[in-house]
Amino acid sequence: MQEDERQKVIDRNLPHLVCVLLGTPIDDKKNGNGQVLVDPAIFHKCLTYARCHIADPNVVDCDPDEVWDTLNHFLMRFCIENLSEFGDTFNQLANVVLNHPICMNHKQRNIHWRLLDFVLSVNYKAFVSIRRNLPEMEQKRRNILEALKMTTESSQVDPKVTNNTKSIAYSESVRVTHKKRQKPKSPRKKLTPDQIQRLCDEIRDLTSAKHNTNGTI
Repeated sequence: MQEDERQKVIDRNLPHLVCVLLGTPIDDKKNGNGQVLVDPAIFHKCLTYARCHIADPNVVDCDPDEVWDTLNHFLMRFCIENLSEFGDTFNQLANVVLNHPICMNHKQRNIHWRLLDFVLSVNYKAFVSIRRNLPEMEQKRRNILEALKMTTESSQVDPKVTNNTKSIAYSESVRVTHKKRQKPKSPRKKLTPDQIQRLCDEIRDLTSAKHNTNGTI
């Protein structure tokens, strides 16, 4: 029964995750300017990709080392673009995924790495979008951090990254040299499906206004 609840959370939030990442209105609805930001064909292609690599337990397993390298390169780009605060926020959210009890205890192997791989693979002009919509993106970043803080405080899960995972944005050298030493911090308490759904709902509420603007994450 618990496995079914976990899978229901994934199935319920996966289409919305694709919409938020691609900046397309849900159900192909138009935004405030009467334009669909992303071709529906692209949305369905990404949704199929997500279901294949996240929801299907029979696919070939992903390589955590490769995902970790991609994550570090993504954070490095934030540092190079002088957007380190956004990189730090992304790093915190990545750490939550890597340490999430539902992911760590899921029957599908490496589902937390699959989630990160998907998010990294569909980022749509992330750095250009941040610069073009900096005030809005900064407010969204703060809102997400606040929602994350409230949720993790109630569940006693630490969202902060360790020194190793944070070193890419703050070390003297941006070379990836700490991959083998990085280990996610173990959570102190296992979250329930209701608590996880609460975080998903809060992030959905915070990002729902995005579908009425031209900005993308």
